[in-house]
Formats: sequence, structure tokens, C-alpha cells
Amino acid sequence: MAYDVLSLIDDDKPEPICVYKSDSIITAINLMRRHNYSQLPIINDSDEPQGVITYESIVTALRSQNSTPKQLNVIDAMRSVEHIKHEADLNACLDILKVDNVALVVENGKIIQIVTTYDAMEFFQKKTQDMLWVEDIESSIKEFIEIATFNIEGETDEDLLSMLIARVTRTGEELQGRILNLVTSYIEETAGQEAELDYLVYKDLSEKHLPVPETKLFDDLSFFEYSQLFLLNEIWNHYQESFSQGKDKLREMLGKVGDSRNYLAHFRGELPKHERDHLLYMRDWLFNQEIPESIYLPVGDVAKETIHQIQEEQADYNWRESIQPIDEEIDRKYSKYAPLAAYLYSQSGKFKRLELTFAEIEGIIGDELPISARDHTAWWANDSVGHSHSIQWLNAGWRVSYKNLREEKVTFVRIKEREKAYIDFYNNLHLQLLNNKQTPLKKSSPNGANWYTIAKVPEIGKQQAVFGFSFTWEKQFRVELYIDTGEQKKNKAIFASLNNELKGTLINDEDITWEEIPGKRASRIAIYCEGSIDQDDQTLNSLRSWAMETMNQFYEIFNPVVNKAIEEI
Repeated sequence: MAYDVLSLIDDDKPEPICVYKSDSIITAINLMRRHNYSQLPIINDSDEPQGVITYESIVTALRSQNSTPKQLNVIDAMRSVEHIKHEADLNACLDILKVDNVALVVENGKIIQIVTTYDAMEFFQKKTQDMLWVEDIESSIKEFIEIATFNIEGETDEDLLSMLIARVTRTGEELQGRILNLVTSYIEETAGQEAELDYLVYKDLSEKHLPVPETKLFDDLSFFEYSQLFLLNEIWNHYQESFSQGKDKLREMLGKVGDSRNYLAHFRGELPKHERDHLLYMRDWLFNQEIPESIYLPVGDVAKETIHQIQEEQADYNWRESIQPIDEEIDRKYSKYAPLAAYLYSQSGKFKRLELTFAEIEGIIGDELPISARDHTAWWANDSVGHSHSIQWLNAGWRVSYKNLREEKVTFVRIKEREKAYIDFYNNLHLQLLNNKQTPLKKSSPNGANWYTIAKVPEIGKQQAVFGFSFTWEKQFRVELYIDTGEQKKNKAIFASLNNELKGTLINDEDITWEEIPGKRASRIAIYCEGSIDQDDQTLNSLRSWAMETMNQFYEIFNPVVNKAIEEI
């Protein structure tokens, strides 16, 4: 649907109040104050549009003429602006508003309305708001479905979910069955009842020309399919007591949402008020539904971990078996949410689930969350394309599993495929180092984190530093020496000693990066290369070969020097 200029203007917007060129500026100022306008259209004695007068143009006129408002007329502060016909295309009006913040809408040479950048903003905000409400409704339905398919470990049962998805999506098998019935009926009608279909031949041909597609991924379903999935007995039975209206009534209510969504998606115009009211009602109604305790998140000890427990454990050096190389230098130029990605990256593999309050997230990123994060569940969607903020946590190997806007809490869980990829990568690297026998290895096994330590310093006694590897959230891979004695002053002194002795050293002709990490307790010395865990097998094999060769030389050079520095400081 094509939009015209009048699409920007609300039906209840009052007719414009105009002033004549001969009116005094005092008259214009009084009208603007009375009606809370920042500008007024100007007309001549024939009511033809001439321009506008604004507070800014008044100030400019007074300064330029060194006069008072009583001494000047409207014409002295008049600004020329574009006129546009009421039936003109919306894009033409937007082009005008790019240059100026106001345009006069005319019909038959007379001003019928004034349109401003504020009107344009309101128009698009309303359009966006409608779609956000639809996204919020869809997000709530998706969350209900995912929680109902949790297994005993509090993670989505992917096999169960795939089976249910197959039941609500049209598959190739279903299409083949329909075509089989059609062909059979055609033969019976045209060749008589004696004619028979060779089913084996038909099956071979149908498999050749109508291959059965893979089951859709959960995030690829349509709104209609999410609604159908939610209303399957396997899901619905968990919620039927919460939704007292019954399945049929809910199907009807969700159907209206689907109709509005399609209307908006095809740009058919503005939604009628009663449909917008229904969207807002459904958004709030679903938001206020309680998750039944029988399927609520916390199951097992791991699911109950909180940020406070994690921070306490990370700070306690008496119980830990190994140093966790978690401190990073964060460059915010990548994203406001880069610190959150780095924080998630830094979590030990023992933590599969992490609950954070909005306040805690704001503390991590050092800034406030946007209003939409508190108002719209869709803001927390695991969108790997359209949302720059969600890309950060997805790239870090985590996804949002559950959000509670009422209590301002969100639960992140590790992406199982990413966790397995880290374990496989580091297991193979450990085996390569073991067979190579150049670098002594401590007894350890990867736990699914993005980092892996292989040797402690000193080898006997309380560890003060570790040699290891890390994938970073900036899609780099590094060989590192991570210094963390538990005391910031001592860490920085050891770092300075190594820097003084080995600054300028090359490892396999590659520069060493010296990271004191100001403001953090630990320090790091590392060698970087481009690389991420989601690359193909051949690239990951090359990455492991580089890591082994680099670590062997890195350890040989740095191990004796760091041991000496620890003894002396």
C-alpha cells in the first residue's frame, strides 16, 4: 500500500492556526504559547501559504534588527518552507523533512495542515509499536513452549521439540500423500475402477521430485505455527489451568493477533483502533500469566547458581583447583554490550546457567539498559541478525532462556553446540600436545568454557600463573600466560619484570601482546591470531597446529623467566 502525506497526520490533529504577514510578532508569540506550538503557518490576505514563523526565526530577527517584539511584524521573522500537495507520496514529504523540520500541506492553494518531523516520528513509532507488540506476544508464546519442553536438567528437550514441530508444519510426506490421493482419484475417474496405481513406481518418483525437507528449526516457525505448537496437548496440558478461557478461546484470540500481524507485514495500512487495543491487551495478558511451578526453571544445583555465588567462587583462592583467565581489556567501540559478552565468555565451564538482574547487567556494561529492554520481551530475543545486542551474547556462546520483566531478571544458558565444540577442540589440542611432549601438561580436561589452561606456574605449590589458550569474543584465538597471584600489586610487579626482560621477543616471528589490564587484578601476555570456534574443521585443525607450535616456543622462553620473577617478588 502506498502512503500519502496525510498518513503522517492523526485524524484528531486540529486544523492549523495561521497568522498573517501583517500581524505583530507579539500576536504570533501569544498564539504559540497558548497552543503549545513551536511554529505557525503564515498566510497572505488571500489565505495563500507564505511560510512559517518559529521561536528560532523570531530570535534571529530580533537580534539582526536589534529590536523588540513590539517593533516587528510576522513578515520580519518569516521563514520560507516547502509546500506539498496532500495527495503527494509520503517519500516526497520525508525528503523535505530531511532538509527542514516542517512542510505546509496544501489543497487547492490553501493550507490544510502543517506536518513536522514530530509527526513523522509519531507515525513510524506507531508502526514500530504495533510490530513490537506482535513480537512480544510471539516471544511469550515461544517462551511458554520452550519451558514446557525442559528436561530434568532444565534444558530444552530438542528431540521432543523437533517431534512437536513436525506435527504442526507441513512436510514433504504430507504433500506426497495428498498428491497420491489426487493421482489415484484421477486414474479411477479416467481409466475405470480396474486401473491400479503402481505404488512402488509412484514412491520412487515422488522421492525424486518431492524430497522430504528437514524439520523446521524452532526459531524459523511462523506466528501461526507457534500458536499451533502451543496448543498441542503436550504443551497445552501444562498451562490449561492457568488459561481458564480454554484452548478454543485462546486459539481465537491468537488468530486475531495473526491477522493483525499479516496486515502489518503486508503494509496494508494502519491498524484499526480495536485491533491495536487487542494487540496491547494480548501483550499484557500473556505477560501477566504465571509459569506453573511444576515446569518452572530451577532444577538441580547448577540451575540455582546466581551471579553472587559465581563472584564469590571466583574471588576465593583457597578452594580453586586452577586460575581462571577471565580478566579482559574491553574495547567498547565494538558494542555497548561488549562487556556483557566478555563477562559471559569468562564464566567457568561448570556454570551452564546464569541468572542476572537488569541492575547487574547494567553494572557489567556500565550503562543503563534501554527502556525497550524493560517494556518488551522481544528485546531479549536470540536474534543473530537484527539485534546487535543479542549478537554479543550469542557470539559468546550463550542464549537467553528465560526472562521475567516483572522481576527484572533474565536467565542465560550455554549454547550446547558451542560448549561441545570447545570440548572437542581442546581435547584434540591436549592430545596433540601430549604426543608432542615438548610442553609439560597438568592433569585437566576441558569443561566447555572458551578457555583452557594446560600448565601452572610454579609446577609445585600454590599457583601464581597459568599457560593456556582462549577464544575471545572478538573472534580471535590466543596462546597466553595469565598472571594472577591473588594480589594485584604483585601481579603488576611480575608483569613489569617480564616486560623489562623479554620486551621485543618474537615467537615464531610473531609479536607478543603485553596486556597489563589496568584496573583489573590480573595481567596477560599473549600471542593472537584470527580464529573462532564456529569455523570449519580444516581451519580448526590449522588453528590447533599453530597453537601447539606457538605454545611450545612460548613456554620454553617464558616459563623459566616467570618462575624466577615469582621467586624474587
